Amino acid sequence: MIDFVYFLLYKIFKFIANYTPMKFQNLLLDGLARLFYKFDKKHTNIMRINLKMCKFDNIEKIILDTYRNFAYFGMEFLRNQNSSKEQILSKVEFKNEE
Repeated sequence: MIDFVYFLLYKIFKFIANYTPMKFQNLLLDGLARLFYKFDKKHTNIMRINLKMCKFDNIEKIILDTYRNFAYFGMEFLRNQNSSKEQILSKVEFKNEE
């Protein structure tokens, strides 16, 4: 049963990745990041403690940006599943290439 739920979520997000405008996707992903930030207390506290040990400023912004990065990475993964090597390489930017 749980496999069916995962499959359904996969299909929903794959549809969103392929057929909705980028503005809508960005709003959705930012909202998901905020939801995980708010309700995933266990991992948020782990990140908070680790960042405090490293003496970082603006810890909460770093944590939210981390959740946002995971959301955007997941959506990009769904978009690139059926892409060719050339399509993926066209999205990559090399810096300091000599």
